[in-house]
Amino acid sequence: MKNLLSLSALLLAFSLSAQDEINIQNGCNFVGDETETNYYSFEPSNEADKIVRKILAGTGVSFESIVLKEANVKNALASTVNKRRYILYSTAFLEKFKSDSKSTWAAYTVLAHEIGHHVNGHDFAEKDPKERRKMELQADRFAGSVCRTLGATLEQALAGMESMELEGETATHPPKSARTAAVANGWKTKDELLASQNPEAKPPVVESKPPSPSKIDPANGTVTKWVAENQKPQIPSTTYVTIAYAGDLYSCNLTLAMSIGGMEFIPLSNSFLVQNIPTGLQQYAILGSIDCGMNGSCTAIGYGQINVLQGGTYNIQWNNSGYAECTVVLR
Repeated sequence: MKNLLSLSALLLAFSLSAQDEINIQNGCNFVGDETETNYYSFEPSNEADKIVRKILAGTGVSFESIVLKEANVKNALASTVNKRRYILYSTAFLEKFKSDSKSTWAAYTVLAHEIGHHVNGHDFAEKDPKERRKMELQADRFAGSVCRTLGATLEQALAGMESMELEGETATHPPKSARTAAVANGWKTKDELLASQNPEAKPPVVESKPPSPSKIDPANGTVTKWVAENQKPQIPSTTYVTIAYAGDLYSCNLTLAMSIGGMEFIPLSNSFLVQNIPTGLQQYAILGSIDCGMNGSCTAIGYGQINVLQGGTYNIQWNNSGYAECTVVLR
């Protein structure tokens, strides 16, 4: 399994050196087009870094292929510069949405929209207004799907649209009503897919918040799950477990985010020890990607139940379930 701690080193080796100024010939921000605009850029915060990693986790697009920069933009912006994919964001924009659980999702919606342009391989130099508006709806639909994957209700997924002063239809952007419908469609399509894969799963509740990127422990990859106010964690006892992957014929790299009994973590090796997992029958969820080099890659997703025993070992197994899609289970 790919060691996620090595990603930082890869990013430093692969990304461009820090720039003070970036010229955007063609690009898109959440509310409008961008043409020949200069921006001053800075290194991204750890928080923005981890939010973008979470959004990209199951897309098949690697974090290393995108240059993430903090800049003097209004909210967030996607563009391509010298054949490199860029995401620029405003720290003030991110900070604005931390006060309330609903509007906090707006930051995820907007950033996921911009990432959606890159995931869909959009050409920002496209001049046909019809095609440009179609690109925006595809990015909005992607944002809705990502928010549902991360646990947002439909109301929360639409918070990005509600929080922004969107213009009417332009040469590049559809009207707000169409964009809201696209986000809702992406959310609902993902919701139905998740329900079909795990019929017993409950839909997200209104009290849910976006996953907190600031609680990842870099020493072992574990994440303390957010608990809603007035909601007490019911953990009769906990234990350590080992998450194991036996490997495969193609030396595939698995990049997965996992949750067992409400404890979230990122396995960093083929035999990964996880602490503080509640014992007994527990729900698990898996989301990420599997890269098998020349043999292809897939978006990985899985849900189910395991009986967590003291010091137990649980094996990751996966198989292709569709075009560029894989189902992952724990045994």
